[in-house]
Amino acid sequence: WQEELVGSNPLQIEPELLGSTTEAVTPSERTATEKFAIEFFDGLVRARGEDGILDEVEKKNLLLKTVRAFTAQNETKLLTRADILATNDASSEALRAYANAMGRAVTDNSPKITLPNEAVILKRAVDADDPTLLKDLTLIHDAYSGVVKDMADIRVPESVTTEHLIIVNSFVAIRDDIAAMQRVFEDSLITYIRMKRYEDDVRGLAKGIARMRIALEKRDLVFDRGEGGSFFYILKQ
Repeated sequence: WQEELVGSNPLQIEPELLGSTTEAVTPSERTATEKFAIEFFDGLVRARGEDGILDEVEKKNLLLKTVRAFTAQNETKLLTRADILATNDASSEALRAYANAMGRAVTDNSPKITLPNEAVILKRAVDADDPTLLKDLTLIHDAYSGVVKDMADIRVPESVTTEHLIIVNSFVAIRDDIAAMQRVFEDSLITYIRMKRYEDDVRGLAKGIARMRIALEKRDLVFDRGEGGSFFYILKQ
């Protein structure tokens, strides 16, 4: 069916389909978009049955089933309590040190130049059909990667481990979303899958920051503008 789809002869080897070498592309080298197409059309052929016809409901169900399968395969690997450095120190000093370290992880890794939001960069590149417009996504992706790396080394008071995991996992997820945005011209399905969850990931980060701020306020902790902990109050202003 693959060769019939592109109009080539299933009984004849087509050199142009073998790439730049004499070896065909292996399954592991295929993009997610290619893998999706193969799985979808395989499912389509199998589902046709004897009459060879699918109604609209059957077509929709087949598409949704394939999309869900690929979405599950491309989920972000989230951190758990076992992945963080928890401490039993419940003092206000430990919580302040933690909050300042978290804020510094963000500010120290932020790009040194002002950039548009990652979704804006993606839209501009797609609208212009110009991959070079995605270059600034590298700086943003590196920033998120740096934040995740630095936060992994911070000792977390037990009282805020839940809030910490929400924040860190949101940074991890958005990092992976941005990595998918960078591949829009070579593997558009990955971009589509990740963009479907991007807004939820951003909201999750805002939720985590708000919850951490509430936890800090309960301990009557106040941070000057120059302190790292002031990061948790940016959405309140």
